[in-house]
Amino acid sequence: MDIFDLVWNVQQQAKLGELETEVHFAKGDAQAAAQSVLMNIVVPLEQRVDRLALVTRAMWALIRENTQLTETDLVKRITEIDAMDGAVDGKVLKPPMQCPKCDSMVCRQFRRCLFCGYEDETANPFDAV
Repeated sequence: MDIFDLVWNVQQQAKLGELETEVHFAKGDAQAAAQSVLMNIVVPLEQRVDRLALVTRAMWALIRENTQLTETDLVKRITEIDAMDGAVDGKVLKPPMQCPKCDSMVCRQFRRCLFCGYEDETANPFDAV
């Protein structure tokens, strides 16, 4: 082995060490980012779903206690509403609407055109939930 091979090997080892350090920090950054997503997005979303489930159960209990409606009636109505978008899949998907002001496609979830600011005041309030 000559001096050039030795120098090359030392340089390669140094580069490998640098890469290992970068991987270590990148792994830490990825873990921190995942933790941030968990705490800032997933946990609040789970809390919101829990609150919605609680409110829904309370509403159904009140309706059942004060009317002649049954669980069968509820399931039938859920299925009807689920089928409104053309598929019984447990989702209520609505196609985007065309903005009457600028003709852009607008997601019904937002109820406001992101391009021109038009807001549909008569929109169904459940579209934004």
